[in-house]
Amino acid sequence: MNEPQVESYTYEGIVNDIIAFNNDQIVQRLRNIYYNQNLPEIFAVSRRELSHSSFLAWLFTSSANHGFGVLPLNLLLELFILKGRHKGLLSDKLTNAIITRSFHISECSAVTEESVTTKKAKGRADIVLTCNVDFPDQSLDKLKIVIENKVYSDEHSSQTQTYFEYYESIRSKNESVLYVFLTPPTVTSGAECEQFVHITYQDLLDHIFEPLRRQPDINQRTKFILDEYINSLSIPSHTVEENSSTHIQTSILAIGMEEKELLQSFWEKHNRLIIAALNAMSGDNDEAKKLINNLSKKDFTKYKVNGEGPYYKRRMVEAVVNLYLKEHQDSSLDDLKSVFPDELQGGSLGVIRTTEDTIKDKTRYFESIHPKTNVKFFISNQWGPNIENFVNHVNTLNIGIHIEKC
Repeated sequence: MNEPQVESYTYEGIVNDIIAFNNDQIVQRLRNIYYNQNLPEIFAVSRRELSHSSFLAWLFTSSANHGFGVLPLNLLLELFILKGRHKGLLSDKLTNAIITRSFHISECSAVTEESVTTKKAKGRADIVLTCNVDFPDQSLDKLKIVIENKVYSDEHSSQTQTYFEYYESIRSKNESVLYVFLTPPTVTSGAECEQFVHITYQDLLDHIFEPLRRQPDINQRTKFILDEYINSLSIPSHTVEENSSTHIQTSILAIGMEEKELLQSFWEKHNRLIIAALNAMSGDNDEAKKLINNLSKKDFTKYKVNGEGPYYKRRMVEAVVNLYLKEHQDSSLDDLKSVFPDELQGGSLGVIRTTEDTIKDKTRYFESIHPKTNVKFFISNQWGPNIENFVNHVNTLNIGIHIEKC
């Protein structure tokens, strides 16, 4: 394992790296993101649960002035299918109608903090979307989506079970109700009630917010609102946990693709300086000690591809695949999967994915474009010890590509 070395880091090296850091365009762009307050921060609502619920209610209301109509709702329904298909909560007919968008949503309204009362408990549902729909066989005329939104707090008092029992008890014959448990990406457990599909803020960003902001006819006011909201999701928010004066909880709700690329490039260019700073702090700082310990377990080996580079392992894989396609432009994506078979990755992700609907988490892939057909495909960025399988495979293929460690 090749780890960044800091023990031979000279004073002159530190000075040179600090100057390079201060003049780096990537650093300037990240400063613009993290040091300029966005509107939710200015209003002190960036981690206020009700504020997030209000924003989502606005976005999913079809008559709201964002100009998207029912598109956000269609994207939410598709995300529900992607994240919950293993649960089998929907009929095949409704699933297919959502995927093909073969049913018409004429209107969608939203309320927040809707009162819920059952014989056993009371509560307030965070977001309730009510949609009028035209279903192909007319067996469905209303669709309701109940969203339990968690920014900091955990579920308590069996909230999701209460909401499920309530909305099932009042739904009409031609109405279907879908249930969503919305959390930060750090929460890995789902709701107590099995009928709720677990969706994270990162999922919303990847599958709804980012596609919406790329719409060609988006108006500038809506784009500004979306950009400000997206920016607020990635700004770390610190809170002192209850019953503790020292333990600080850091919350990042989601990170956009462009920002991820900037942060990855930032790390690749400045990791030696960052690790030196952490080492300097680690004597009196427990968080710095933890970070140093975690970094010591990571593999920072760099590679060259046909003499070009250096690349960290996941960027090396991306470079190899794209170089192969550049030199073999008549290859189809099926050919590409044959050249780089799934077993090289060693897990369930595979090396190449050709369609988005086979991907549960897009953050685990780089998006790429076939140079001749302009067809989009995806390259896995999840590589641990399995990277040796990939390197050995490529170096024995005789395809004019050679990988070497730096």
